[in-house]
Amino acid sequence: MAGREVCFVVDDEYKAWIENIKNRIKHSQIKASVKVNYEMLDLYWDIGRDIVAKQKNAK
Repeated sequence: MAGREVCFVVDDEYKAWIENIKNRIKHSQIKASVKVNYEMLDLYWDIGRDIVAKQKNAK
């Protein structure tokens, strides 16, 4: 196998397929980021509620 070169034709259909894959990956990355941000905000609000409850009980 050493020294063998693999060649294939890169046509418009192949380029479109690669572009589609890139778009799907990017879309999934964006969805994951949004989900992480949502979960972090939910956590911060939950911690805020805990702090307020602690403050009320401490008085």
